[in-house]
Amino acid sequence: MNKVIIENGIKILCIDDKKYKISEIPAVIEKMERFENKLNEKNEYLETLSDEVEIAQAGIELMLLDDERSIFVENLKHFVKVLTLLDVDDDNHTFGVAFRLFFELKFEEGYEFLKHIEIPAVRNEKISKALAQQFMLKLNFYLFFNNGQNLSGEEYDNIASNTIKYYKEVFKINKDDFETSDILSTLYFRKENFEEAKIYCKRMVELMPNESDLLNNLGDCYFKTQNSKKAIECFEKSIKLDPDFAETWTKLGDAYFREANIDSAIECFLEALKLEPENAKINANLGFIYHHDKDFDEAIYYYEKAVSLKPLQIDDYKNLGVCYREAGFPFKAIALYKQILILFPKDYDMLLAIGDIYSCERKYSKAIEFYHKALALKPFDKDIFWELSFAYSVKKNKKETLYYLEQHIIHSPNFGDENRVFIGGSQEFLWLENDPDFRKLLE
Repeated sequence: MNKVIIENGIKILCIDDKKYKISEIPAVIEKMERFENKLNEKNEYLETLSDEVEIAQAGIELMLLDDERSIFVENLKHFVKVLTLLDVDDDNHTFGVAFRLFFELKFEEGYEFLKHIEIPAVRNEKISKALAQQFMLKLNFYLFFNNGQNLSGEEYDNIASNTIKYYKEVFKINKDDFETSDILSTLYFRKENFEEAKIYCKRMVELMPNESDLLNNLGDCYFKTQNSKKAIECFEKSIKLDPDFAETWTKLGDAYFREANIDSAIECFLEALKLEPENAKINANLGFIYHHDKDFDEAIYYYEKAVSLKPLQIDDYKNLGVCYREAGFPFKAIALYKQILILFPKDYDMLLAIGDIYSCERKYSKAIEFYHKALALKPFDKDIFWELSFAYSVKKNKKETLYYLEQHIIHSPNFGDENRVFIGGSQEFLWLENDPDFRKLLE
């Protein structure tokens, strides 16, 4: 019997002779009073359940009362309700045990119970949905134990495939079941199968045409499947319903940019920036578009704003450095790249970029310094060998020039006669044109 008692001024929920403390926070006590009333009411869907499932349901409700609002727990709560549609006492009992173990924080044991359960497949909408929910719970357990990161592997693929299988079965029976379309679209998004996700996103929009989030998701599907025009339609409809969502403006800007409508893209990102002026990503996107349009002053302004904000994005620094170089500020680029090296001292691209800038500015000793640092990270990089041979040749250092040129040739699988002619005629190597070692190297 479930009941609430008072001990030492503290509310205690009693479940199956076990006692659980309830926080004295007023908001939680208020929730607890509502829960107490609910437990005392006759609840028809519990009538067919075993005691274990009823206890599991009470445990899940308690977790929600204690402000555990994860999707994982919400799923448990919903699934226990779905189980009531079945009259399979043994499996109900097993699920109840699994959920009680979960409620008592014995995650591994609960997962092992749940992993191997199969509900008999008597095909109708209710049973198919229960089967789908069973695998959805398994999927949530799997992601829970892998911190939501591991979306690959045989076990995940097997559970996800079965989840999709049974939800598609439900969808085939009842296309008006919103939850089914929602879950299928989410699972296909995880699998990056955007064509399939689009089917279920479209159905949700048909069922609820005035929901901005749903139009947003459908727009994502169209964008991912290279249909920018349809994506623009969805994002614009979403914005009419909810104009204060910066992310939708950003997505619309991306779609316009893909359609080469630069002015409209910029307008969208500026609208997004009005809503979130300190958003690094939006500032970086504006920098990128202005950079693409060769408007270096604006590009530098927004790139600099982006790198001043958190979280730090290394690509924003790199893009700003490229912009500095193209705008004619090579040493600003070097200073920026050196800041990156303080944080990431083994960033090969940064070392190479600094070497290249110094080489272009005819500061070959500094270029050689950074090329060697890059070479230490990629000891057999033919491009670094070439840059070093070039820099040493300008400095008239025959030994180093010939050594790195030889290494470049050895590590260039497609080195041929055209390359030999090019090197032999290059101005930087003309001082060696009559040198026998040089000629021998090019033979």
